[in-house]
Amino acid sequence: MNGNSTNSFCTANVHENRKSTNSDELLVTAFLGLRPTHFFRNHLNFSRNPGRGRSLVGSSGDLDILLNCFQSKFAGQLRIHHCQSTSAGGAFHNLQLLSLLTLEFRWLLCATKEQDAKTGQQRKTASGSGNKKVDPIGILKGLDPLIAKPLAIFLRERYREYKVLKEKIAEEDDDLVEFASAYEVMGLKRHPRHGVEFYEWGPGAHFCSLVGDFNQWVHRANCAGEYYLGRDDFGHWRIFVPDNLRAGEMESEDDEYQEYNYLVDYDKGDDYHDFDAIFEQANKEYWEPGEEMPDDLEALAMDIFNEIRNNRSGGMTSQVSEEEDSEGSEGDIDETYDDEEEVEEEEDVDDDDPESYMKRFGNTTEDLDALQEVEAEEDDDEAEKDVVFPKVRQSKQKDEPYHLEDPRTRYEKWKASKEYEDYGLPPVAIIDEGPSPTELTVVEDPVWEKRVNAKKNPFPYWELMVKGRKAWEKRYTPGVPHLGRYRVYFHTPDGPLERVSAWANYVLPDKEGGTFSGVFWDPPPEQRHKWQNTRPRRPTSLRIYECHIGISSEFPRIATFKEFTSKVLPHVKRSGYNAVQLIGVQEHTEYSSVGYKVTNMFATSSRFGTPEDFKRLVDAAHGLGLIVLLDVVHSHAAPNEMNGLAKFDGSADCYLFPGKRGTHKRWGTRMFRYGEYEVLRYLLSNLRWWVEEYQIDGFHFHSVNSMLYTHNGFSDFSNGVQDFCNQYVDKDAQIYLMCANEMLHQLNPNLVTIAEDVTMYPGLCEPISQGGLGFDYSVNILPSEMWAHLIENVPYEEWSMTQIVETLKPDSSGLKKTLVYTENHNQSIVGGKSLAEMLLKGYGSESEKLLTSTSVKSHGVQLLKMIRLLSLTLGGSAYLNFMGNEFGHPESVEFPRSTNRYSYERARRQWSLLQDNGPHSQLACFDRAMMKLDEDEKIQTSGPLTLCHVDDSTKVVTYKRGPFFFAFNFHHKNFYEVYKVGVPDAGEFERILDTDLSEFGGTHQLKSEPSVLSTSRGRLDNFSSVLALQLPPQSAQVYKLGRIWDHGM
Repeated sequence: MNGNSTNSFCTANVHENRKSTNSDELLVTAFLGLRPTHFFRNHLNFSRNPGRGRSLVGSSGDLDILLNCFQSKFAGQLRIHHCQSTSAGGAFHNLQLLSLLTLEFRWLLCATKEQDAKTGQQRKTASGSGNKKVDPIGILKGLDPLIAKPLAIFLRERYREYKVLKEKIAEEDDDLVEFASAYEVMGLKRHPRHGVEFYEWGPGAHFCSLVGDFNQWVHRANCAGEYYLGRDDFGHWRIFVPDNLRAGEMESEDDEYQEYNYLVDYDKGDDYHDFDAIFEQANKEYWEPGEEMPDDLEALAMDIFNEIRNNRSGGMTSQVSEEEDSEGSEGDIDETYDDEEEVEEEEDVDDDDPESYMKRFGNTTEDLDALQEVEAEEDDDEAEKDVVFPKVRQSKQKDEPYHLEDPRTRYEKWKASKEYEDYGLPPVAIIDEGPSPTELTVVEDPVWEKRVNAKKNPFPYWELMVKGRKAWEKRYTPGVPHLGRYRVYFHTPDGPLERVSAWANYVLPDKEGGTFSGVFWDPPPEQRHKWQNTRPRRPTSLRIYECHIGISSEFPRIATFKEFTSKVLPHVKRSGYNAVQLIGVQEHTEYSSVGYKVTNMFATSSRFGTPEDFKRLVDAAHGLGLIVLLDVVHSHAAPNEMNGLAKFDGSADCYLFPGKRGTHKRWGTRMFRYGEYEVLRYLLSNLRWWVEEYQIDGFHFHSVNSMLYTHNGFSDFSNGVQDFCNQYVDKDAQIYLMCANEMLHQLNPNLVTIAEDVTMYPGLCEPISQGGLGFDYSVNILPSEMWAHLIENVPYEEWSMTQIVETLKPDSSGLKKTLVYTENHNQSIVGGKSLAEMLLKGYGSESEKLLTSTSVKSHGVQLLKMIRLLSLTLGGSAYLNFMGNEFGHPESVEFPRSTNRYSYERARRQWSLLQDNGPHSQLACFDRAMMKLDEDEKIQTSGPLTLCHVDDSTKVVTYKRGPFFFAFNFHHKNFYEVYKVGVPDAGEFERILDTDLSEFGGTHQLKSEPSVLSTSRGRLDNFSSVLALQLPPQSAQVYKLGRIWDHGM
């Protein structure tokens, strides 16, 4: 394209109105050059606004990010907002509307149309919206309407607020997935233009700077600029730290727009040095003849804007101008708006005084560059004063001003002349129907839109200007180096304070261990992990192996990610599990908290290794066919202040509730403000961060009951349905969980979400459209508590089979959505015991081995096997086992703390017991057989559950699930030679698993008996077929239905 070059920039907020019931607006702020040449040369200087939508606050040139912000279809109306300028260079910020739509959007449209169509279809498919009728009280069907009425009212109100929130997110951030992408900007990130960019949310602060070893911890060395260059209306602070030129290197005009790809040694830009030749090539090959921009179009668009704005404000602009002319004051006057006050008093400003400019532009390197560009523009265009820009007063001259025709008249004449056709411009129409004086509506021409869609994006030309890491290293030293320590420094009403960034992804203590700092994790390409394996498919039957990295070693010390990868993951695979659930991965200062007092949500715990080590762990698990679930703690946060979220920006406490409302009733941790928009963004972005950065396959939401209620679930729940909808229910937290589940399943439908809720809140795993919270699984913790209670407090002969079955058996709707376990990480609490420790009696002060009594060993091993098999096959569709319990680890876990003199002796796993050729290896052998049975036969998802026989006197339980029949004899003495039970199907049943096999530590009493049993006619247990069983004491058998007999046989 040929045309007069200019360094002017325009600022425009672009909203898209989709043709739907609810307006879905995408807010974008971009600094765009007037010509394609400058569009490439300045690379759009674009970055995301973490506060609302997108905004440019510094030079970025990240075209990928820019394209992502236009992930929507531009057909229909494009609403243009002109931003009020707050600087002396405001005339150059409030410029051309029409030129913005003609050339700059041209390639943006064609680059994003196809991608948006695919993305939108994927998200629609994932969310399932529109496939099922919305009924906010659908989960209450079948209940007495009078009893359920209070909950129905609550659910309708909750869904209404959820819908309003989603509309707000759609208006300001496109959708939930895009809303959860703040991690791409927030925190400390390397910038393509040789520097690092830092964003932090601190609405209660009035000053922000970045301190660290890179600037000797000087508070004012790297601080945020003034006004929107440093802080937006929502409390997001921005700081840019430029890289340093090496000795002997000279500054160049190319530095202003040169970008680097830090992930490769060499890029295409290393072979091209004549950028003017690239621009000329782009002009010749990409832009069609006649696509020049008419010189008067900029002034024309600005006049239209001024006229409409003036008319809406009732002539206020003209009136103010007349009053200013009558004052006769010297110099130019620029109205400046401050964040704290709407309008400050006018003050005289000397246009030629750089200091007065700097007060408005800030004090960073980019600000100086912007100042120099503005001054150069004013020098070049000093004679062109024919356009009067709003809020910018021209120099006082008594000369007669240059008058134009009415702006709308000029526009209509220009449109009627068809002049735009000579320039390849669209016949747009400007309609004055916006809600504010600064808003216009521009309607596109479909013919022009089709022409734009046919044009490919000009990425190949931009790529020719990007250099690799070697070129950057040759010219610069990093402003903030890899492993550089940093903290954010705030001035607040409570005084100055330092904090570890809420978005830090790596945190380390100092040598003394008392002060924590964020660590800039920016390793060179050769040290970055390169993913080798894809995510495994989501299993239909989940068998979860729950682990804690720190205690996974045989030795009394903290284990590492590397050790876990090489030693524990292969064991998990051999044991037959298909998922690994990791607890305590998020950074936490207090090791004894087991990882549940999280201080840094985005950081992996540095005591286990580096972020790259954790990536290798996840990648290795995927290579073994294991999905990786993260035990995420969003129910509360550590009370730490300097390296946590407590009082992050002072007493305002932006992330957490203050006072009693913000303190957990039992643990003393802090509670999130789930109703705060930016806190919602923070938590959702945290979930997406783990999925995108570390390829996590799902989440176990810890202690959901702490979120659902303001009493954190510590209530007697004696009021029936009222307990789930009274004043103690936290509606905002429930809406967050709904958003989290919808966002994750839109992002990837295969992601797994599990809710840990001791109160069994209604609808945890029901669809959001039916009044549920949208989880895939909910945890039934009652069986684990029941088994511990029975073993410790009830004699074996008094165990109630009815109680056991009722506790384990979920209702028919929850069978496919329930996760069950016999024991999990809760045994880590001091004073608790593992089931093996209670049954095998093997731990003592003088010995860590089992007692030699054969009866004790036999009784404990047999009962452990039955408990596990019954829990897996009766309890639900997902099963969890805590690390080491599969082989009957003889010790509970006790983390180092003051009560045990900080000993690691019981914070470890004795893997050597697997080789004992005794009870531990036998239990491990049975556990592998049980996992293989589920893997081969899909027991947990085999079909509906039918209880056949439950007898408290004989201690016998039988039931059928799909084609499988299960028989349990819990009596510790009685051998039933012939025990008849009713079965729903007539046919032959083949025994496929027996807990009494010798390799499992049993006596194999059925060795000589036939493995296939046939039913006989008869009426028993309300069934028309009878099966005669042989039941050894304390044993269980699994049969599979083979041949099915006709009733006539």
